Amino acid sequence: MRVKYLILLILTLIFTLFFGSKANAANFSTSYNITFDFDQVGNANVSSKIKITNLTKDLYPSEYSLKIASRDVTNVRAYDFLGPVDTAVNRTSDSSVITVKLKNKIVGVNKTSTVDLQYTIKKLAKKQGKIWQLSIPKISTSEKVGLYKLILKIPKEFGEPHFIIPENYKYQSGVKHIYNFDLLESETVNVQAVFGRFQIYEFELNYQLINNNLLSAKATIVLPPDKENQQISFSSINPEPEDIKIDESGNYLASYTLKRNQKINVKAKGLAKIFDTKVGFREISTWGQGELNIFTKSDKYWSITNQNILNTAKKLKTAKEIFEFIINEIDYSPEQPIQRSGSDKVLNDKTARNSFDFADLFIALTRANGIPSRLIVGYAYSDAPETNPIGIIYPTLNDKLHVWVEYFDKDIGAWLAADPMWSKQSQNLNYFNRIGTNHFALTIFGDSSEKPLAPGFYGLDSSSLDFKFTQIEDLPKAKLQLNLQIPTVISGFTSTGKLELVNTTGKTVFSPKLYFESDNIDVFGFNRDLQSIKPFEKRIIKFKIRGGSFLNYLPGKLTSVIKYSDGNDQSESRAEKGFEVKPFFSLKLPQILLIILLILILISFGRNLKPKIKLLKP
Repeated sequence: MRVKYLILLILTLIFTLFFGSKANAANFSTSYNITFDFDQVGNANVSSKIKITNLTKDLYPSEYSLKIASRDVTNVRAYDFLGPVDTAVNRTSDSSVITVKLKNKIVGVNKTSTVDLQYTIKKLAKKQGKIWQLSIPKISTSEKVGLYKLILKIPKEFGEPHFIIPENYKYQSGVKHIYNFDLLESETVNVQAVFGRFQIYEFELNYQLINNNLLSAKATIVLPPDKENQQISFSSINPEPEDIKIDESGNYLASYTLKRNQKINVKAKGLAKIFDTKVGFREISTWGQGELNIFTKSDKYWSITNQNILNTAKKLKTAKEIFEFIINEIDYSPEQPIQRSGSDKVLNDKTARNSFDFADLFIALTRANGIPSRLIVGYAYSDAPETNPIGIIYPTLNDKLHVWVEYFDKDIGAWLAADPMWSKQSQNLNYFNRIGTNHFALTIFGDSSEKPLAPGFYGLDSSSLDFKFTQIEDLPKAKLQLNLQIPTVISGFTSTGKLELVNTTGKTVFSPKLYFESDNIDVFGFNRDLQSIKPFEKRIIKFKIRGGSFLNYLPGKLTSVIKYSDGNDQSESRAEKGFEVKPFFSLKLPQILLIILLILILISFGRNLKPKIKLLKP
């Protein structure tokens, strides 16, 4: 059978049982007890106990063959109850076929024979960056399959499970992590396992901005966003933007001013930390109904007013039902050039030609049902383009980018990701609510189906984008630098203070809260809850201060504290400044000048009130 490889997961095993001329597969049933014992570098020592049951009176199997989609199969040996049996290994360019000669000719109904086949597959588990990943498909045979028991033994050095599919396994703790699966013949899902809490990518994005106008003009670029399962840390943005804002969809927009006929090449470098949603969500924002409204409206490629879209949406109530409808009912027929069709045409033709088509139809159907959804353009790691293709036309070809979707789950309060195109191509692999750590979002399309322009389409080709795994332990922590400026002398008269803050790292600071600590003065006139502080942002916060002493001279110290989160770690930054509190009526220069001014005002006022006496003649 043709083997379809799994993106992000490595070698695929396909088991096929062949019988000699004395029998055929329909006359026998088999049960499997297979153990994959992995070592610390990813090699799998496999022990397969195969029980063959004869369903006929006068036929018997003479040969057993196992096809493995890897050339790196070694240490092959087999045994039956009589002892070692002969084996042979035939290798092709991408697979190995193990043939076992069966000595025990089992004749008679319900007679059984057991073969113990052992071998090693090199690098079956593969480490990519911070993640270990592996895939073991269910046995696919032409004979009847009875019991199928699978055991995985995983070194603890692989880390905690990121996710394991299917989830109905039993766990045992020991020298290794042990996972026991009892799978039924009717189950068609592969056993997929990923270990490690997160993945870290190193990225470099290049943009070209050109102003062909006669006057100066503003230009913006889109930088990779922070999301619930994605954390960004920029190491540099060169040249430095004038400002970075967050749009309604959650994108970072960096702005520049270009003079007439000016061209600027911008380079953004940094790290992206990708979590799987099974691990949990980073709390970086709250989504109320007002914020979610833009993710339910109609647009050019997401027509929720089309009658065919509306009729189909009525039959599909949940995001999962919509996803399964697309996988089951929409064919994939790639064409060149890969033009974007839009949801109407995809549904009418029942044909998708690229990842945009799958995503557009999902968004139209979910929005027609009132489910907030959005389209993601980004990088998706793929080592099997035949089953997990990448490459889009938007507006020109970029062979490093991919498109998937997210919908908002109101029960969880977070965005969940799905990749309908990859689920369609990979057949029995599930990319609904679980796309792993191999999808790195670069741009969110929420308010519009056409903009903003994603990285890779700023006048440069796909070579302008570079992504690679990294082995660093974690992203650097966010850090704020504070500079507190207040008068050295504070009295009962209100003065103005100033706090300068600089985000010295390329990580956004979320939910910052400002506090002041001092015993002898009052601080007021500021907002405690601050807006998110973007990468490399500089900000000035002004506040009011006033001394509280009427008679005493008091030394003092004012401390400013900002408590914040980068969406993962809680931190705080401090700055302090000394001062002297003077009595409310102390006769220092400011007070003396004020008193003189008051006296002059009173004198002037007194002159104006001088009584005029009119003398009357007797």
